[in-house]
Amino acid sequence: MSVKVTLTHNLLNMRIPEIRFPLHIPVPYLKLACHSRFGTQEDSMQLVLQDVNGNTICPLDDAKVLGYYSVEDEYIIHVTPFKSASTSTPTRSSRT
Repeated sequence: MSVKVTLTHNLLNMRIPEIRFPLHIPVPYLKLACHSRFGTQEDSMQLVLQDVNGNTICPLDDAKVLGYYSVEDEYIIHVTPFKSASTSTPTRSSRT
């Protein structure tokens, strides 16, 4: 079985609707999918499950699979980076 969700990111004005994932997918693999779409590194993000209205249900635990959370079609998986380096611009080194 699979579920159709929308992916969002709290720092990017971007919604990716109707992405289908199998319910048995581990959360770390979801993070890889989000990394390929948004660019935030897997080890620098928290995934948060939201209902169809955007109300937070819970954060997703890396030790679980998606189906553990009873996800329904049209739910939202929201990416929240927790390291500021994931969105900062590179710094230039100055030569003296």
